[in-house]
Amino acid sequence: MYRPITSEVLLDCGSCITSEIWDDVLSCGSLNSKFSLFQTTLMINYQNCFPEVTKKVCFSNKPYINEKIKGLIHLKLKLFSLGNKEEAFTLRKKIKKEMRRAASRHGKHKLGYLKQSKPQQ
Repeated sequence: MYRPITSEVLLDCGSCITSEIWDDVLSCGSLNSKFSLFQTTLMINYQNCFPEVTKKVCFSNKPYINEKIKGLIHLKLKLFSLGNKEEAFTLRKKIKKEMRRAASRHGKHKLGYLKQSKPQQ
């Protein structure tokens, strides 16, 4: 599970927090109750603005296989089962091209990370 954060949602969350009425927090008696209510209010706004998203991960997939490639594979299988074999083969070429591109990006990213990290001696 993760919470996707985009700039648009971040701005919406900021406006949500600034439009919040904080009188109930300020009117609490002790400092501990103020902090507890403040933290609860912030967490409720955070959970409303950034809902949890569950991502299904197959351990047999390569690390560079993304949702776009999975969707293309699913579409290819659907076309093939419906009898559109020519379209499925055309889509197969596109899938292979996308997979090569994704593998290359993944390899460059990983290589860059390994170059920046210091090896243990």
